[in-house]
Amino acid sequence: MEPVLNARMDGLVDAVTIGVGCFVVLAKLGIRRGKGKPLSLSPCGVDLLHGTVITPFFLMIASVFNNTAFEYLRSTSPVMTAIAGGIGLLFVVFELVKID
Repeated sequence: MEPVLNARMDGLVDAVTIGVGCFVVLAKLGIRRGKGKPLSLSPCGVDLLHGTVITPFFLMIASVFNNTAFEYLRSTSPVMTAIAGGIGLLFVVFELVKID
């Protein structure tokens, strides 16, 4: 019965990940337009990557409180979790070395 649950979660997690990524791109385009900045597609790739790591980060937090989320991350999605962790690590390291 567990593989069926994982198959359902795979589709849901993938859809939410892509949906959140696209939402972040559109939101950032709207924010840039609202500030009077010229619209450019060049930062959209980075915005998409930033948006797609929100779901794995949320799942990492949820895995502490929910065994289903923990099992999902451990068994079916180690690559997604590793990518999200890597992006998070890079973000923290760059923030630590940034001098204001």
